[in-house]
Amino acid sequence: MEVTAQAANSTSATVEFKRSSTIVLPPSPLNGDIVANQNGGTVNFNANINGGDGNYQYSWTFGDNVGSSSVVAPNYTYASSGDYAVKLTVTDGEGNKLEVAKTVRVVILPTADFSVSSTNLVLSLTNNSSNGFGSLTYAWQFGDGNRSTATSPMHTYAQAGTYTITLVATDTLGNTHAVTKAITVSSAVVTPPAESGGGGSLGWLSLLALALCSVRRKI
Repeated sequence: MEVTAQAANSTSATVEFKRSSTIVLPPSPLNGDIVANQNGGTVNFNANINGGDGNYQYSWTFGDNVGSSSVVAPNYTYASSGDYAVKLTVTDGEGNKLEVAKTVRVVILPTADFSVSSTNLVLSLTNNSSNGFGSLTYAWQFGDGNRSTATSPMHTYAQAGTYTITLVATDTLGNTHAVTKAITVSSAVVTPPAESGGGGSLGWLSLLALALCSVRRKI
């Protein structure tokens, strides 16, 4: 706005008035995503959020129907491998909400292990392998040239001795782990029957001799 004033001596002056105002813009909408970095079974999550009024509250679920969190960057440890649907709900100070979802693949490498029990030359193997992604397949080597792909096989050796057994566990993604153990097996020990006491009694060797004589007579 301009105002012109003229004095008595015919000198005029112009005075300009300016009006200033402050325009307050509404905050931008909430937006963002989930950042996830895996280390074994533990995943480091972070909420990468912007917009809103900045006073954020967080609500996490980790897709395993077990854990939850309300911090901006939780570390979460999964019990097993798998694909998990992680969900994050962010609420700002004005009550505006943002829901973000991300599928996170967790891979815990397989661990091969087994225990052994034996009866003479017969071996019973119990597979105690764990972890891995998806299902596990197995490859056994018994140290005598024989192999198996059964989960918990039995094996009979031809002779006594010490053998190196190897188990390799492989998961669906091709991750492998191997374990090797040395096992000693023994042949059955044949114990002859004890000789009967008393005078004139025949031991088992005497009985065998009589049986052979009887066979010869019949021939």
